[in-house]
Amino acid sequence: MAETAHHCEITWMNLAPLREESLYRAWMARMPERRRRKAEAFRFPEGRQQSLGAGILLMLALKRRGIDAARAEISEGPYGKPFLAGNPGLQFSLSHSGEWALCAMADGPVGCDVERIGRGDERLARRFFHPEECAALEAVPDPGEWQRLFARIWTRKESFLKADGRGLNLEMNSFSALRPEPGVRYGEKEIAEGYSFSCCLLGTEDIRTEWRAAEDTLLRNPEGAFPED
Repeated sequence: MAETAHHCEITWMNLAPLREESLYRAWMARMPERRRRKAEAFRFPEGRQQSLGAGILLMLALKRRGIDAARAEISEGPYGKPFLAGNPGLQFSLSHSGEWALCAMADGPVGCDVERIGRGDERLARRFFHPEECAALEAVPDPGEWQRLFARIWTRKESFLKADGRGLNLEMNSFSALRPEPGVRYGEKEIAEGYSFSCCLLGTEDIRTEWRAAEDTLLRNPEGAFPED
């Protein structure tokens, strides 16, 4: 019990297997109604696969915590942040971009974000970044390194907004992700070329953080992972 009381687990998965129609349908049949509606609301297959992948990661994370994902009730806070009704201390965050999905679950406020590298520009930086972050970008002459730093800052800021819970009600340029305030901790992991993966934890507790890949054999066996009732 003591080991899981201060634990953050960040899991990622490649979404390529979900392009297989039979696997996509098998997983979709096991999704809670809320996630199924959310995934089906996307117009294009890529969006549906991304949303489904995030849902799979959430189900797996809940299962590792001993929670039945099919019966877990997810509600939203005043700013739209999802949380587990009846278990507010256990928090989660989801993200997806391109071929990747990410899920963070922790015993406290947590946020995560994954983004493709290469989509930044100076206009976005001037609009959304803190002056300290803009100055750091201006000091990077190499275009490739500039884009990597931009993505690192962006995913850090997005993960903080998710952990904080106020979302876009908090101005992105009002804080610097390069010099976090006390009680704010960022983490990154190099998982795939061309993508930036970040997480953010809030609080003063010493939380053990673990990054892990979703097992491919498990992803290809939804019947074994979550047998239908």
